[in-house]
Amino acid sequence: MENQEMQIQDFDTMLFPGSTTAGLKDAKRTDLWKVQREKIKVLEGFNVRIKNDDYLAQVRIIADSMKANGFFPDKPIAGFVAEVEGENVVYVIDGHTRLDAYDLAVSEGTELQGIPMVIKPKGTSMEDLTVALVVSNNGRQLTPYETALVCKRLVHYGMDESEVARRIGMSKQHVANLLMLVAAPREIGNFVQEGKVSASLAVATLKTHGSKAVEVLKEGLANAESVGKAKVTEKHLKEKKEKKEKKIQGELPTQADDFERKNDLLLSRGIDWIKRSNPDGIGAEMLLAFLTGTDVEEIQLLLKQADLEDAAVAPESQ
Repeated sequence: MENQEMQIQDFDTMLFPGSTTAGLKDAKRTDLWKVQREKIKVLEGFNVRIKNDDYLAQVRIIADSMKANGFFPDKPIAGFVAEVEGENVVYVIDGHTRLDAYDLAVSEGTELQGIPMVIKPKGTSMEDLTVALVVSNNGRQLTPYETALVCKRLVHYGMDESEVARRIGMSKQHVANLLMLVAAPREIGNFVQEGKVSASLAVATLKTHGSKAVEVLKEGLANAESVGKAKVTEKHLKEKKEKKEKKIQGELPTQADDFERKNDLLLSRGIDWIKRSNPDGIGAEMLLAFLTGTDVEEIQLLLKQADLEDAAVAPESQ
């Protein structure tokens, strides 16, 4: 896994607007620019996507679609023409996943034409380009950790939490939580990036346990893995304490374990029902959260995870 946090820390490049016409010389244009791949540059460290297994799987899906159907013109990437040492350079600003998929498809022998691209106007600032990573994303949404990296970069540019919240359309408290997450010990960041701990649980654990949060989450992960689970939930953090209390009181865990199994089954069936029925609003999610003792945010994360698993079976549009 790439050290994304270090890349963001070291990213201080400011792009000076260049000439769109000169930068896109020889490119073909209809309603969009059609730009040859060799003219498109990647600004190192700008993309906040974590290139983990989920990212690579998404690239694979899009590459296979491109091999079968070409690069859909209604899914263009976004670019910015910058002047660099007297040269007009075209940088990809949005659509890095599609660009990686294009490269993968070509590397496997597929012949693809110019890449459809929309060019950002000259008056666009680096702050605008960074905000667009969140608000203009028309593909797979950024994960909470990736969004946290965007927040950190915007603070680095001089924005306070209130301004960051206003620009990316989130509450100030949510931004503060994301900044806490990205500032957490590296082990916690890795747990979140790898999908072993949700962002909300990581933040809650940091607030409750402070410097002991890493140890608490490690114990929770061990408890989860001992029962065949790959992701830590709040019940796994409480499991050790509950078992100790049962031993002291001389209680047998059979009844509690049976209840937990039934609760997990109810949660699983509830997720399936919400996905099939698609009820309006979040009433169904709140009811399922109440019945199973699960946070509403955790229910929403499970629904998103189920959507990603469906996408891995049935390729989505680019």
